[in-house]
Amino acid sequence: IICNYNFTDAKVDKTYRKHLRELAEKNGKKYVHSLLKDVDEVSYKKLYPNDLKRVVRALEVYKLTGKTIGEFNARNRLYEAPYKIYYFVLTMNRTELYEKINSRVDIMLKKGLIDEVENLKSMGCTRNMQSMKAIGYKEILGYLEGTISLDEAIYLVKKGSRNYAKRQLTWFRKDKRAIWVNEDDFNCRSEIVEYIINKFKAMQ
Repeated sequence: IICNYNFTDAKVDKTYRKHLRELAEKNGKKYVHSLLKDVDEVSYKKLYPNDLKRVVRALEVYKLTGKTIGEFNARNRLYEAPYKIYYFVLTMNRTELYEKINSRVDIMLKKGLIDEVENLKSMGCTRNMQSMKAIGYKEILGYLEGTISLDEAIYLVKKGSRNYAKRQLTWFRKDKRAIWVNEDDFNCRSEIVEYIINKFKAMQ
């Protein structure tokens, strides 16, 4: 709402979609996924071959617009919002941020992440479901299925979480409305809160 996203402008090419699905049936999903490598390397690295729906959509967007799906989403769907908004982005030293992310993953594991994924698996949830492709779920599921070790799964969860944080910061940098607040410039959280409140009042 505050960004006034318009999802109705997304173009569709049903014929091309059908063609890609037929290619997947004939040559395999990995083949269709490989087509991304030359036109959208970000999606190629981000998406799994089995995520055919998103792979097809990424290829479709490039064919129709000449842009990667990331560029299409970022540049074509952001319109002037009818609201006056302010939002503050908290940041810190990159090394410290990554250490906190790693620590957060350790806490998630101690609080039962593996049991949570195991319960979902026992309920019939599979890696083909979108909900099971979330960071943390897909890696632990790989461990439970025996395709990777627990240490490797934990490493991948931490790596995926750090990369996600990096993408979030990249997204905010593209938005001129973002007001950046470096936590390293303050002694405690209360100082940060006071700064944000005073900054907000000054902009009224």
